[in-house]
Amino acid sequence: YEIGVRFNRRPYSVAESSDGYGMETSFSVSAIDIPLTRGINITSFADRLIGVGVFVSVIPSFTIGEDVDELGSEKNGVNSFMFYGQGGLELILLSFLLN
Repeated sequence: YEIGVRFNRRPYSVAESSDGYGMETSFSVSAIDIPLTRGINITSFADRLIGVGVFVSVIPSFTIGEDVDELGSEKNGVNSFMFYGQGGLELILLSFLLN
């Protein structure tokens, strides 16, 4: 298992066009993410030669700031809390060289 904290800044760009003349606005959202990860080593029998594992994470994310541009985008239109997840497969080769 693993617990972490990371700063995340996500820029967005939104384009509107109702009459052929486009108007573009942009904003960014700053957040603190706290990934909570759990993994399993599938190949524990070959520990030093090869490692294959799978992991899954749940990530609560807390918005700490919004930057809007001069076009007057609506502030406070972003959720202050998000919850998302991720998963993956890891491959470690010849780990005895690093230990």
